[in-house]
Amino acid sequence: MVGFDPINEPFPADIGEDTSLMEAGVFDSKLLAPLYEKVHEKYIAANPQSINYFETGQYPDAYFGLVNPAGFDVPPGGEINSANHVLNDHSYCC
Repeated sequence: MVGFDPINEPFPADIGEDTSLMEAGVFDSKLLAPLYEKVHEKYIAANPQSINYFETGQYPDAYFGLVNPAGFDVPPGGEINSANHVLNDHSYCC
């Protein structure tokens, strides 16, 4: 089985236009989840057993020693307990 991590340490890039992206979880749900869903569809089409590693935005989800809830209700393009997803916890908080 092969796992893919499409974006390492994603960072909200348009915070000047959309300041809500600076709220914990908003970047994840608003921009990352739809992107990860599209990527996941391609992975599954190529190999139904592939694994999609996905992670939260680097900021503000984990910053200054705080760890905030992720903005994903379910794995992008999947469901709770999906065998095709891994939440890649990439935190430098501690």
